[in-house]
Amino acid sequence: MIRTKLDKISNKKYKNIFFGKFWYIILAFILAFSLRVFIVEPFQIPSSSMVPTLLIGDHIFVSKLSYGIINPLSKIKPFIIKWSTPKIGEIVVFDAPEYLKYKKNESWIKRVIAVPGQTISIKDSIVHVDGNPYPHINKNKIITYINSSLTSFGSILKEEQAVRITEHISQINHNILFNPLYSNCNIRGNWPLNNKVVYPGLKCEDNKCKILDNYLFVMGDNRGNSADSRFWGALPINMIKAKAIFVWMNVDSSKKLFKIKQFIFPNFRFKRWFSWII
Repeated sequence: MIRTKLDKISNKKYKNIFFGKFWYIILAFILAFSLRVFIVEPFQIPSSSMVPTLLIGDHIFVSKLSYGIINPLSKIKPFIIKWSTPKIGEIVVFDAPEYLKYKKNESWIKRVIAVPGQTISIKDSIVHVDGNPYPHINKNKIITYINSSLTSFGSILKEEQAVRITEHISQINHNILFNPLYSNCNIRGNWPLNNKVVYPGLKCEDNKCKILDNYLFVMGDNRGNSADSRFWGALPINMIKAKAIFVWMNVDSSKKLFKIKQFIFPNFRFKRWFSWII
C-alpha cells in the first residue's frame, strides 16, 4: 500500500518534469520561429552579383524590422504595420518578382539606386538620377575575385579580374566592380538602349526611365555581372523582405578544406566576420 502511494507520487513527479520540459521546448521553438519571421533572418550569398560588398560564402543577417512588422501570411499586403520604405543606397533582400518566371520567389539581394518618381539613366557606366551623376572616385584599381558560373555540370567557382571603383551615392561611398570582360556590352555601359523596350515599373522616354509609384530601381554592386533592374525592370516595393545588416561569418568555398588529424575544417575569411554591410 505504501509502495503504491510512493509509486504514484513518483510517477506524477516524473510526468510534471516531462511536461514541464516539453513546454519549455515548445516555447523555445515559438521564440526562435518568431525571431526568424519578424526580427532577423540569416542568409547565405551564393553568387558574385554584389561583389565587392558581399562575397560568395558570406553568411549575413538581415533586419525584418527596418521597414515594419512582416505579415507572413500575405504577399499582397506584406506588412502588418509599415513605418518606413527603403532608402537610396540601402541593400535589400527581396522575393524575385513573378515576371522573372523560373526565378520568381527566389530570395535576391541588391542595392537601391533610385526610388519612385525619380528618373534614371546610365551613361558610360555612370548612373544618373534626376540628371545628376553618382560620381566615381578612386578609379582603376584591378582586383581578383571569385565568380560563380553555371554549367551543365552545376555551379563552378573561378577567379576573375575587375576594376574596383568607389561610387558616391546618397552620402555613402561604396565600392562597385566594372568587369573588363563586359566592357563592350552596351547595356551595362549605357542604359536604356532605346525607349521601345517596355520594363515593368518603368516609363522610358528621351533615353531615361522614370520609376513608377510603388517600385524601386535596384542594381548589383558587380555592375558587369548582375541581373538587375537594367534587365528585368523595377522591383515592386511589396516584394522587399528585409534590409541587410552585417556579415556574421564567411566560408571560402573556393579553397579546399584543410585537415588536422581526424578533424576537417572549412576555410574561413575571419576578416569578414561580424562586419557591417555598407
